[in-house]
Amino acid sequence: MQDYLRELRLLRQKMIRQRLKRGIAEGDVPRGADLTAMAAFYATVVDGLAIQARDAASSEVLQAVVEAAMAAWDGLTSKRRA
Repeated sequence: MQDYLRELRLLRQKMIRQRLKRGIAEGDVPRGADLTAMAAFYATVVDGLAIQARDAASSEVLQAVVEAAMAAWDGLTSKRRA
């Protein structure tokens, strides 16, 4: 069961990355954005939302998490500096 759930989480992250890649092609995501980091971040947010929803978090709390995750967009899409 653990392996199955791990595979589902990895698939979700892969799908998010593919969508972000399409976003680059369509001009919604800037070139140079770290798609791997972004996909990992948003997959983690989705996983956390699922856990909170399962534990009966209010829609207000869940919405606040979504808004916080989207507020991180600009920082995640900027080119990283070494």
